[in-house]
Amino acid sequence: MPDGTPAWLDYDAGPVVRSYALTRGRTRGGTDLDLLTHVVSTCAGMRLTELPPEQRAIVSHAMRPTSVAEIASHVDLPLGVIRVLLGDLLAAGAVAIETPESVRLLPDDHVLRAVIDGLRSL
Repeated sequence: MPDGTPAWLDYDAGPVVRSYALTRGRTRGGTDLDLLTHVVSTCAGMRLTELPPEQRAIVSHAMRPTSVAEIASHVDLPLGVIRVLLGDLLAAGAVAIETPESVRLLPDDHVLRAVIDGLRSL
């Protein structure tokens, strides 16, 4: 803008920040998180005050165990960005990961492929 004011997408949207700026260009987090993996804030995470707004929103939504998919929905960021930010929070000790029992009991991919191959041969 000529008068030096920032360009806005619209008044309520605020300035546009690209996803790669939030993740500093990274596309993978420190850990591979399943959509059903539960994330919960730690006491240390709740005390961190220097977190960026997106990470503060993640920590506040994870006060109780919340799935990665739910966090992405609440924070309104793409899943890939959420996974990278969660990896950073996990490395900082701000969140902990809890894998639900139902996810732990799922069969391996090779078992599922064998079942599919068996069904196709019928």
